[in-house]
Order: sequence, then C-alpha cells, then structure tokens
Amino acid sequence: MISDDLGQDLHDRSTRGETLSAEEQLQLERWYEAQDKLESHMLALTPDEKAVANLQSQIEGP
Repeated sequence: MISDDLGQDLHDRSTRGETLSAEEQLQLERWYEAQDKLESHMLALTPDEKAVANLQSQIEGP
C-alpha cells in the first residue's frame, strides 16, 4: 500500500490532466480502493447524518 501523501499526489496529478505511468495508475487505483474501504468502514461505525456530512465535506475539500 502506498502512503496517503503519494496517493493524494497521484490523485492531484491525475485530476489536473497529467499522464501517469502504468505503475502510478495502478497505485492510484489501489489507493482509491483503500480510501473507499476506509470510508465504508467509517460509515458503518457512525451511520448518523452528521458523520456523513462530515465525510462529504472532507471529500469536497476546502
């Protein structure tokens, strides 16, 4: 598994239109999967509306 810093960097580069190498693309996809699992786990533990809103605000960023 890659670090969050690297995952965020790859995500940023990808969303800005940079071409990622095949290895970087694979790393990014695995990082997305890990993030999805973490968020799903968090939602399962705290299924209230405030927690969902908090997660949504983190996704949307500043």
